[in-house]
Amino acid sequence: MGKSKDIISGSQINNTIAELYALRAGLSVISERADDVRKLERKIDNENLKISSIESEIDENNRAIKRTREESDRLRQEISNVKNDKSSRVSSHIHNNIKYHPYSLSDFKKFIIFGSIAIIWGFFMIFLSIINGGGEGVAYRIIGIVAIIVGAGLIGVPIIISSLSKKKYNQHRKNLENSKCNEIDDEIRGLQERLDRLQEKLPPLQQKGNELLVKKGDMIKEVEQSVVVIRNNIVSVAQQGELYYHAMETEFASLLNPADWQNTDLCIFYLQTGRAESIKECLLLADRQRQNDEIVGAIRAASDRISSEIRNGFKALGSTMVTCINALSMQIETMSNTLSAQNDSTIRALGAIENSNAALLSATQLNNALQAKANQTSEQLLRDYRYVQNRMGVAI
Repeated sequence: MGKSKDIISGSQINNTIAELYALRAGLSVISERADDVRKLERKIDNENLKISSIESEIDENNRAIKRTREESDRLRQEISNVKNDKSSRVSSHIHNNIKYHPYSLSDFKKFIIFGSIAIIWGFFMIFLSIINGGGEGVAYRIIGIVAIIVGAGLIGVPIIISSLSKKKYNQHRKNLENSKCNEIDDEIRGLQERLDRLQEKLPPLQQKGNELLVKKGDMIKEVEQSVVVIRNNIVSVAQQGELYYHAMETEFASLLNPADWQNTDLCIFYLQTGRAESIKECLLLADRQRQNDEIVGAIRAASDRISSEIRNGFKALGSTMVTCINALSMQIETMSNTLSAQNDSTIRALGAIENSNAALLSATQLNNALQAKANQTSEQLLRDYRYVQNRMGVAI
């Protein structure tokens, strides 16, 4: 379907525009294959997420084991510190809370002195009673005995009071000591119970870690197998795109060189709006607008016009559009059948697929793709082709 790039008639212009739309339809189908490849690549990402999910579980379990061990070590150290500090804590508690102080003999110094004097004086009176004898001696003896009794009382009572006070003090101190010791022992028991509970958690966590490692190994094998299938599917889809591209080269290279296919939208726009009357003029105008930095606006205008034309169903092109779409569909079928019948590895590298029927495209599919990609520019569609082309060698 080659065309001269010289100025052409009105009917030929419409035919050229229809062919350019058919070219765009082919690029749109390849773009859809790029979308399929992206979906398959997302499946690979989702497969890898399965491994990442297990790795996250393993990391969390390892962190739990680490926290348990660190907390266990902390509790052991705390228990050791409490035991080592027990004596000083008890002494400090007694010192701060003692409310009773015993009497000592020094508190009764005067009574003891008077008592001692009284006893000495009593013995002196008894001594005088022995010397004097008679009634006077008896009086001295009685006075001496009374003095000794009073002196003994003055000394004995403080001794008894001091002894009872000391006993009461010791009991009070013992009570404080016992209460604090019990409190510290309860604290140690509480810490030990917490430690025991932590130690009980450790074996299940370690067992879970081992199970997760086994699960990860199994998941890696499963994901690797799944990824192999997906990557092969990616290559199969990419090969379809490559097949379409080479069928389009055969069909449209004489109309528009593949190196200029990014200008497809501009060529359509220039021809439809009368800015150019041939493909050659379209390319010259596109180059001039690029040099003058006007290309962005031109591409936007072309995209809007083409999108509107596609949505309106190519009313101006009529049956010419149908003919061009059918021609591309037949060209794809012809190339697919040719590649299926041959066993040449070089030819197959250009886009052959194992199941050639999967690559067949109806005119309806081409038209649907054109509609679906109406809002994308020809440059974007070509980028999708390059994306597909780069996926040709990802199979494992």
